[in-house]
Amino acid sequence: MAGDDGHLECTYCGRRARSHPPGWCSLDLESDEGVTELHWYRGFCSTEHAAAWLARPLPAPDRVQRAASDWRDWRFYGGLLAAITVCFLATAGMVTISSIL
Repeated sequence: MAGDDGHLECTYCGRRARSHPPGWCSLDLESDEGVTELHWYRGFCSTEHAAAWLARPLPAPDRVQRAASDWRDWRFYGGLLAAITVCFLATAGMVTISSIL
């Protein structure tokens, strides 16, 4: 995982690197337990360190900031539903008119 100074740091041993050296790997885990989404993102200097970290019980998950829906989302979906309803009613009306004639 990247530190404050931009260097990569191995979660298991603490080794630091400036860029992704050969063998460096990142691990991104997600779990959905009930209504809570759990997320872990870690970097390792080798696959052996990643495997050793995974062999232990998982630590507390990273906090994930979810974007809250706002009124624009509801306005978009409401407009989409209204457009679909209008198209359906127009089609039903045309079918009814054509069957009468």
